[in-house]
Amino acid sequence: MKVILKEPEQKQKKVDIGKVDLKNIYQLIKCDTVERYSFIKELEYHNIDVLVDEESKFKEDAKPNIIICTSEPHLKILNVLLGNVLFVGVDKNNKWIGLNKEQIDIVNNLLNKYIIPEPKLNVIFTELKDIFI
Repeated sequence: MKVILKEPEQKQKKVDIGKVDLKNIYQLIKCDTVERYSFIKELEYHNIDVLVDEESKFKEDAKPNIIICTSEPHLKILNVLLGNVLFVGVDKNNKWIGLNKEQIDIVNNLLNKYIIPEPKLNVIFTELKDIFI
């Protein structure tokens, strides 16, 4: 099963894992507890979950990775995802599964759209109205 791993200051990469289970997720994200980040409607619409270390903001050595922001009505940072970020698929029973080719393309296009070169950070824009629906 294919997932996308985005490590801080690195380009995202497709990773082939046997099973999308907590053991593999913890290993890839390098954490003990996982949080589902669900404020990116474009990904939710295509059954893609964003998984992060739930305790990353409490860790001294956690590096910024992806900035989530909106540009309407003004540029506003909504969140900064720290540490490793994992993108996985979701089936009709809300179970985590691997990504299909279309989902991989969606994640790659979203991450490649806006990149701050130094330090290498990806920026994802979303609409505020989407978040609070």
